[in-house]
Amino acid sequence: MTSIAGLFGFVLGSISLIVGLILSLGGRREVVIVERTQTQRNDPTLSR
Repeated sequence: MTSIAGLFGFVLGSISLIVGLILSLGGRREVVIVERTQTQRNDPTLSR
């Protein structure tokens, strides 16, 4: 009984591990590049 349960758990664990790796590594990867125009920046200055 214990060996059957162990084999059943091993099979289910292997399947879930493979599905998790496919879902986490197989997704599409996008790199979003945001280009900012070269405008004059208004940096806050410390004045007393």
